[in-house]
Amino acid sequence: MPSNATTPSRYLATHGYVLVHAPGHPLANANGYVYEHPDLAYEVYGPFPHDAVVHHRDGDKSNNTPANLQVLTRSEHMRLHMEHNTLAARPPLDAWSLRFAHCQDCGTTLRRHVARGLCALCYDRDWNRRNPGPGRARGMRVSGAKLTDEQVRAIFKRVHFGESCASLAREYGVRAQTISSIKLRKKWRHVTGA
Repeated sequence: MPSNATTPSRYLATHGYVLVHAPGHPLANANGYVYEHPDLAYEVYGPFPHDAVVHHRDGDKSNNTPANLQVLTRSEHMRLHMEHNTLAARPPLDAWSLRFAHCQDCGTTLRRHVARGLCALCYDRDWNRRNPGPGRARGMRVSGAKLTDEQVRAIFKRVHFGESCASLAREYGVRAQTISSIKLRKKWRHVTGA
């Protein structure tokens, strides 16, 4: 909604769509605004399925003349944009990301790209490095932790020497999934050296 004190009856949102102030409308948001194009399409073409999409034929999201609006299914809408290459740029299926061929920290392409040219693991490490904060309890400092750092180190070594997750889980009184998460360095990374 615009920041001025008066409530405009119609305004252009930052994403390009026109919103109309209609507080009693069934599709109105919390501020009483409804998107103009589906409302107008409903008036012109009548009821359409709730999962339908109102498409702007000329690509101008603010041009809500009836001749410019077309009601489509989601798949038809996606197909139309794919054919005309009007979707936002996306990486090709064989590319790691749109701008990077590999993780800028570790060089891998095996883990998914998250942001800033980093894979999921490197992004988490970077986030933890930037946000160390004393309030971030880890490992045995977490309330209710069943394992100590020493036990986790022992579990990590033993599971990599071939002991089963189930037998270690019984011995330490935790679930096998916890042992597996330690083995895969999903939990207790700060102890296992990940």
